[in-house]
Amino acid sequence: MIEKQIKIPAITADPIAMFFEERKEEAELHEKQTEAVKKAWEALIHQEGFTGFQFKDHRGWMVYFHPSSREGIDWQLSYQGVDGEFFSHLDFLEHTDDPKKGWDMRELYRELIPCSQRGREIEVTVLLDEREIEKGIENMAEKRNLTKIEADSVSMLYAIGIDDTEKSIWQSMTDYEPKEQEIPTIDTSAFPKVAVVQTNGEHSFQGYDENTTYSSKDYELVYLTSDITISTHREDIRARLDSIYRDMQWTMQPHDYYGHTLSTGDVLVLMENQNTYQSYLVDTTGFKRLPDSFLTQEMIHKIQYNFDIKQEYLMHQNLEALSAENEEIRQLLSERTAQLKTYEPIFDLAEKRGIILTEQDKIETIYQYENRTQTETRLTFQEKVDNKAVLSMDVIRNVNATELRNLLNETYEKAAEENRAMETERLQSINQRMHEIGWEFVPSHLEEYGTYVYTANGKATLILESADVVEEWMTQRNLAWELDGYMHDLNPYDYKSRTGISYNGTTEEREMQKEKLLEKIRKGDVVDIVEQLSVYSTYSEENNRAITPYLNRLSTYLPMQEAQENDYQGVSVSRIGLMQRINQLKTGDTFYAKLDGTSSYAEFTGIVEGTPSFSYHDSETVKQMTSEILLSEVFRWKQADIYTDKESLNAVLSMEVDREAERAIDQAEVRAMGGELPIRGKEVAIESTEDYVDQTFHQDIVDIAVENEDGTHGKIVNFYRIVEIGEDDRLHPLDDNQFTSYEEAKWMIEQNPDYDLISYDEMVHEVVRRMEINGDEKKDMISEKEPTIEGKKRIAAYIYEHNDGDQIWEDTTEFYVDEQGNYFKQNEDGWTQKKKIVSITYDEIIKDMEKVQSEVEEQRRIREKGGDYRGGYQITFNELENNSKEQSQNKSEITSEKLTAEDVKVLQGISIERVPHLRTTTYQFACEIKGEKDTLTYELSQHDDSEGFTIHTEKNDIWERMEINELRKLEEMLSVEAEVLKWQERANGANTLERLQEVKNWWMESEVRLPEEQTKKITEILETKGTELENQKTYKYYSIYRPVSIGTYPKQGLVSFENYENQKQVDGIGRTAWAELIYNRALTENEMKEYEFMEEPGQKQEQEKESVDQSSHREVTISAHSEDKTKSKQDLLIEQLHEGIQNMMNSEQYKNWLDTSSRLFSNNYSINNAILVFMQKQDASYTMGYEQWKEYGRNVKQGAKGIKILIPVMAYEKNQGALFKMIKNNLNSQLAKNSSLNVASYRIGKTSLEFTMNRKGTWGMKVNGKENGIFNNEQEVQKFIQKSILGKVPMYYSVGTVFDVKDTMIPETLWLKEGKFKKEELALAGDGKPRKNRKGEYEVVNTPERRAKFKPSLDMDIPQLNEKKMEQFFGVLKQVSENHNIPVTEVERESDETLKGGADGYFSRKTSDEYPNGYIRLPNDLDPTRKCAVMIHEMAHSRMHSDLEKLNEKFGENVGRSMRETQAESVAYVVGKSFGFETDSSSFQYIAAWSKGLELQEFQKSLNYINKEAKSLIQEIEKEIEDRGLNLEIHVNHEQDSLTQEDILKNGEEQAKGYIERALKEQDNILLMYDKVSEISEGDKQNPNMEALKNNVERQLENIDTILSEAEKMGEVRTKEEQDVCVQKIESAFQRIGQEQEQFQTLKDVGDLSTKFLNNPQKILDELSKDYEEVKKLTRVQKKYLERSPYVAEKLVPLLDENPRAFVDAIAERANMVASVSAKNGMFVEIEFCEQWTETPIFQKGTLLHPKVANMIVKEGEKQMAKLSKTAESKGEYFPYSKCKMIVFTPNKRTLEHKTLRVDIGDSSQKDLVDHIKQVYGNRSANFVNEFTSATRELKAKEKIYIPEKKVQTENKQAKPKKPKQKEKPNHSVKALEQELEQKQKENQREQGEIKQDNQEQIQNSDIKER
Repeated sequence: MIEKQIKIPAITADPIAMFFEERKEEAELHEKQTEAVKKAWEALIHQEGFTGFQFKDHRGWMVYFHPSSREGIDWQLSYQGVDGEFFSHLDFLEHTDDPKKGWDMRELYRELIPCSQRGREIEVTVLLDEREIEKGIENMAEKRNLTKIEADSVSMLYAIGIDDTEKSIWQSMTDYEPKEQEIPTIDTSAFPKVAVVQTNGEHSFQGYDENTTYSSKDYELVYLTSDITISTHREDIRARLDSIYRDMQWTMQPHDYYGHTLSTGDVLVLMENQNTYQSYLVDTTGFKRLPDSFLTQEMIHKIQYNFDIKQEYLMHQNLEALSAENEEIRQLLSERTAQLKTYEPIFDLAEKRGIILTEQDKIETIYQYENRTQTETRLTFQEKVDNKAVLSMDVIRNVNATELRNLLNETYEKAAEENRAMETERLQSINQRMHEIGWEFVPSHLEEYGTYVYTANGKATLILESADVVEEWMTQRNLAWELDGYMHDLNPYDYKSRTGISYNGTTEEREMQKEKLLEKIRKGDVVDIVEQLSVYSTYSEENNRAITPYLNRLSTYLPMQEAQENDYQGVSVSRIGLMQRINQLKTGDTFYAKLDGTSSYAEFTGIVEGTPSFSYHDSETVKQMTSEILLSEVFRWKQADIYTDKESLNAVLSMEVDREAERAIDQAEVRAMGGELPIRGKEVAIESTEDYVDQTFHQDIVDIAVENEDGTHGKIVNFYRIVEIGEDDRLHPLDDNQFTSYEEAKWMIEQNPDYDLISYDEMVHEVVRRMEINGDEKKDMISEKEPTIEGKKRIAAYIYEHNDGDQIWEDTTEFYVDEQGNYFKQNEDGWTQKKKIVSITYDEIIKDMEKVQSEVEEQRRIREKGGDYRGGYQITFNELENNSKEQSQNKSEITSEKLTAEDVKVLQGISIERVPHLRTTTYQFACEIKGEKDTLTYELSQHDDSEGFTIHTEKNDIWERMEINELRKLEEMLSVEAEVLKWQERANGANTLERLQEVKNWWMESEVRLPEEQTKKITEILETKGTELENQKTYKYYSIYRPVSIGTYPKQGLVSFENYENQKQVDGIGRTAWAELIYNRALTENEMKEYEFMEEPGQKQEQEKESVDQSSHREVTISAHSEDKTKSKQDLLIEQLHEGIQNMMNSEQYKNWLDTSSRLFSNNYSINNAILVFMQKQDASYTMGYEQWKEYGRNVKQGAKGIKILIPVMAYEKNQGALFKMIKNNLNSQLAKNSSLNVASYRIGKTSLEFTMNRKGTWGMKVNGKENGIFNNEQEVQKFIQKSILGKVPMYYSVGTVFDVKDTMIPETLWLKEGKFKKEELALAGDGKPRKNRKGEYEVVNTPERRAKFKPSLDMDIPQLNEKKMEQFFGVLKQVSENHNIPVTEVERESDETLKGGADGYFSRKTSDEYPNGYIRLPNDLDPTRKCAVMIHEMAHSRMHSDLEKLNEKFGENVGRSMRETQAESVAYVVGKSFGFETDSSSFQYIAAWSKGLELQEFQKSLNYINKEAKSLIQEIEKEIEDRGLNLEIHVNHEQDSLTQEDILKNGEEQAKGYIERALKEQDNILLMYDKVSEISEGDKQNPNMEALKNNVERQLENIDTILSEAEKMGEVRTKEEQDVCVQKIESAFQRIGQEQEQFQTLKDVGDLSTKFLNNPQKILDELSKDYEEVKKLTRVQKKYLERSPYVAEKLVPLLDENPRAFVDAIAERANMVASVSAKNGMFVEIEFCEQWTETPIFQKGTLLHPKVANMIVKEGEKQMAKLSKTAESKGEYFPYSKCKMIVFTPNKRTLEHKTLRVDIGDSSQKDLVDHIKQVYGNRSANFVNEFTSATRELKAKEKIYIPEKKVQTENKQAKPKKPKQKEKPNHSVKALEQELEQKQKENQREQGEIKQDNQEQIQNSDIKER
């Protein structure tokens, strides 16, 4: 052994320099020194004969490195302290990928390098073996021949280029030197090429630096591809580079791409040929051309020879054997080999990409299979990406390429097999349908030629290419048959003229015509049919509705319309022509259809769900509609003018608008001159919702989120309809049609020449005129003529001046009275000069004139203030006061009690109501009038140029009791109070403090001046509202799938909402959202599901009760809740559980855990960044940036390697308007350079948004390549950029660095910037001043609170209880579980995959022969207390969640895992707490963790279920404890510290008493077993186990004697130790009894046959067939039926344990009855159960019957139950429907299939059983539906029914059973049911009086039954 001294160089540079930009040079020096130290250690260890080393480090410790003596470990590094003790040993392996086995040698260097830090040079003593050195020298001298692969690899090395030194090594070590012809040649045909080279060095992810010398020797060749698009043109190269960058950035990279996602710092090399190349560095913006010197000769050769990094890696692998044999070659290749090995994960990922690319068809098949079967463990994502199925990241991450390929192939085979089965089933369905129409399938052609051939009598053979074509043929045939019949019935005369077939033509003639029609449809020759149908559709609206579906179906068979020259620019086409053109449209086409003769047009917007979609524009609105609606409603009669150019369309539209305006002016002029337009027919008018409203005709409000100036929300949309005057002289709608615009209604009128359009006002005047003539007050009129003013006296008059600035005219109103005292009103229209006279009352004249007087006064006030009041009222004559003494007297009587304004005292404003379309505002006040309370209504009406008011009260209307002057005074007072009411309304509308502050600001800035009293009142209202909002609890929710609009959110409790400009990431919920909403209440879980909301994590429900001291709530004893005497202990524990969970979810500990969970990179990052993290650090978990980790009390470790991710850089500008200027300059530059370019575009960053500008300077915007609007001016563009682009849209992506938690440490102090810490956290220097570094950071203490912010898990430990007692308690729990046939096993944790993954136990629902009800499994490493707690939790699962389908039905929803875990742990808490377990913290945190910040909806919804199961489980546990004679408090709760002698005696007596009671009960059971053994022995004397069974029972009785003896002794002993001895003996005896009973079950054959049958019925039937001939004779179908029948399992199987003979006879009889009730196809029905609400049941349990009989009974039951229900409803009672469950059995070649039906007879959801089956299975199992339907059509099937006897006789077990009697014809099925129902109906028809007393009794009986 040789010792050699070697010095390892020192590292003098400061490692901290790497974190400071200004110390870049020092950081580079540190990196170089570190690399030198690493190479020194490598050289030391890899020299010949190396056997170990030792040295002393800077701490004085000795470090030893030596071979390991442990098997499987190569080396060991040991540390020896200054005291001479060894305290650490580390294991290392030469080659390993498994860190569990030991570290590899790279980790050794990481361990050794820090020893050289801080300028320390290390002197190392190396131990060398002389023999190994000599052996190595001998090996080096040896040469050998190379293999073909090795020779090719060396040839490639020569081709790439190696220096002379390396060549000499190869020549000296091997006999091989490649000849020139053996060196690979360059494939010149592969050029041009594109190469991608990347570096992991200092230039990685860095932009171009002009001071840096770039060389390809620092880069790796990661990708090569041929590229024929390379051009020498500069612009072409730039475009190509952009294209390559985009492809490598966003799409799936090629399978031979071995680099990271293309990013800043990478280089693209374009090679036109083997000698011409250009290199471009990806810069932060664009690309930078690198000099030719960048490419070394070696890199050029690699590109020429297609020698990328993967090829180089494979070459080194090929030379691996040679390297192992030759040390010099190994040293030559080792460094490069190590570098290449780091790329192995990337090679594997690339191979996976190749698999994904080449196996996409298989992935699509697997995706469809997994979606169809709802597979839980999926290989593919739930949703497609870019319309492609993709593998899930978990699958890609967790398997290597080979495993992935195998996994895909295995799953694909399974999916393909199912697809083949489905295709077979589909073919059977197709052939069945073809058979029904007379065509038979010829299978031989499908097998030989792959074609589908069908034959039919008298018809040519049908040959079709595929199953899809066959189905299309059937679709065409059905259309032809339907269409021929429809056209035949629609117009038989036309049908005859077209076909020559009369209406009553023969069947053969009609069939031939249908065949011709089918051929026309198949050939697409349907133009004439479509034209004929189009004509029919114009006859009536009914025709149009019926024909439109046929037109839509025929449109797909129309021939394509060939475009003619100048076509599509104004060409006029018919409806069919338009239909043809629409069918040719594709997404992206430009197409317009203008309604002929109008300015309305439809614009094609794209294909939505396979249907063309249009925007229909008329003069007022834009409506979205499908092509079907467009053709049937808009272009039903009119021609369409077609355009594909918007400019041509606009030119025509402008002319149409001018023509429409001219027509309107002409009509107005004719009317103004007194002329009349020609009347063509019935007068109609267009009525608007502004004119009239009712329940079916009213305005709608849209854009509800938009606030108007007056404080209201939304925009009012009007509708229109056509009206006429009916026979009753009133207005009526012409039809049910409603239109969205006046023009649309007008156009509809113009289509009918029988209608004449007049104005709505004209029609209303006409109605008023007719009503006046026909009114009651005109009965005494002598003449039907209109009244005139001749002979009448004028008593008042006024005019109203219309002044619109351009024209002025006056309307005159005059009032007259005749000699008889009748009053009249005459109106003269100043514009048309028309006069109208109506009758009126005197009071109406008074009110009218008072209103006018009020308006005149208002005008006067405005003019006095200098206001402009144009037009208005003028009173020209008024003699009302002197007109009639009689009328004056009447008026004075009405208004005898005059009021003044001072008599009214306004108390409080009540409400404001605005009616926008009537322009009125109504205020309501509570008031007092002369001390009497009343409600006052103050209404303001806005007119075109004035304002009026009315004031009314509920009691004795004030309007009649107050003079006009007093009313004006009151109106002034009310206007002030109205102002107060407005501000009150605004305050109430402020749902947040921010909005309330806006209202306050508005109030402060308001120019309205109010009296001091009202001002103070408003101030108090605002302050009160502020206090209310400050105390208001609010809840935040996020809308994750859509912005907030009408119908997308619950209205109740909404405070405010905010729609984001774009979908954005919300850190709190870990995903993106569209909007956030604030509520003043917590939404329910159903509301969040319905509207697809997520709530803000950590928010809690508002506490409804006052908070109480937490310590009192943590008490378990009932005394702590003594105030509530009615609640049980379990109820109180559930309350305590709820409060404990709430407290936990409000705690900082829980919030920190939630926050930490969001930092998992798989939760927090995009999929691209997640892949980047995984590629760089496969074991990464929680990742954050360098500074971010400090917020969690952690520092990144020195030397830690960061993980690079992409960070979006949002749009920004240094100076306002800079981005707009840049975009504008770019667009102008494009237009200037390219004269042929009409529109320039500029894409914003990495988005799909583009700005466009044409040569006229008009700006527009595109999204995803589609026009999205035009800006009116540049100011709008700038505003859009400021609002929607800056800070919100990513322009590009930069590279950021994050670190994994494993690369962090927890320091004592941290360096933080100001604002990141509290003042008291500062770590002060000796002079009392804070420490500050050069970066401006302060040193602060790393407080426990800051460290606690990082909490990756919750503490769920349980306090330990007495170990012995817990083992006893576990035995109790285990027995309770096994009582329900759910066994409990304890296994090694490593032997179970679920337990190995970290679980402490689980309940499995998987059933088997061994575990029919599932099982519970626990690891055997749990402490007893934890084991009991887990056991209770899993028992709760087994009891509550064994049947998930029933659970979902119970809760009416899909019960997810979070709810199930909440339920199970809640039960576990209540049960555990009841028996003394301190699980508060564990249970609270467990449920909180599963809730993940939800408001405990699962807990609230499950309270009753939890309470019920907890009570049931507690009772069973207590019973088992009592049976075992255990004392509950002693054996479960905490031990007492000391026991008195009296306590010991008392406990011993009580415990002994319990043991005795338990033993006596057990003894009774054993004696019963003994009797049973004797009975079995007599009946089966040949059984060999009888003697063993008897001995077994006797041993059990001996153990009972032992227990009783020890129990008596236990009551007498005096010490605790003696009692424990007795207990031990007793428990051992009980244990022996349990073992004996298990053996007893094994020995006996007969007694447990029933259980065995239920677990494996086939096996038991096979065994019985050996002894019973009846069983042996059963057919395969009969046996399968017996195995699957619920009735057999429930009613007959129990006979097996008591009387096997009786069981055999019963099943034989039932099996034979199957054949007698089956249909011809073998189908039959069994009734599992049916509810009985009548004296005779609809079905009896266990009935077997023919499908036809079952269908008849259900059908008749539906009818009669409906009658009973109707009768009950007439009495105000309820008659329930009957729930029935039945199984339909269907035999096939392999097995007996069965389908379970749940039919609710009487709920009117089906008319019979066939109808029910079609609803349930119509789309899923057509064969089943067809077979059942066919069975119901069989003849002579009505009597095929078998009803079992009500009771099976089993008493005489030994007697020979009698042959079952032949069942009589049933008298209680359909016929009996009819009789009973008829009787019920007769009883219900009796007179009420005759059966009054009976009715009372029936009601009581009905109530009892219903309860």
